[in-house]
Amino acid sequence: MTSPSIIMLCGVPTSGKSSWCKNNTDFTIISSDNIIENYASSVGLSYNEVFDDYIKEAVSLMLEQLKYAVALDKNIICDQTHLTPKVRKRKLKMIPEYYKKVAVYFEISKDEMLKRNHNEDRTKTVPQRVLLQMFDAYKRPSVEEGFDGVYDGQFINCPDFSLS
Repeated sequence: MTSPSIIMLCGVPTSGKSSWCKNNTDFTIISSDNIIENYASSVGLSYNEVFDDYIKEAVSLMLEQLKYAVALDKNIICDQTHLTPKVRKRKLKMIPEYYKKVAVYFEISKDEMLKRNHNEDRTKTVPQRVLLQMFDAYKRPSVEEGFDGVYDGQFINCPDFSLS
């Protein structure tokens, strides 16, 4: 039996992370955004309307989902921004040694990020000030951080590479 895998998506909001993994059925997708969207829908509000009041709860629930998926040795896609080595290290500490650990990064220009943030088809928008801070904070992941592989999401499909 092959080891389970975790794919940590890394990139600013609007960079294509969630779209990349949308049609995947082989991995458990862990996402605080999905939790917020489900909650908003259940109370008849929008993502933006509930975000400020619900984000802490959503992150807590997402971490519980991650722990549960790991306990069941599931293949996991962790769909969050994971902008910095510090944030990624904290998440990797939750993953057992026997897991295959992969980072897939998504990079876009500042102009494209700002443009996409206001597309009509987006269910959520991020305040421009916050987006710009996130853009400046982003650091591309590397194998030195503890990943077994690092891939550019622009050039591979989800997950179109060997994880065994």
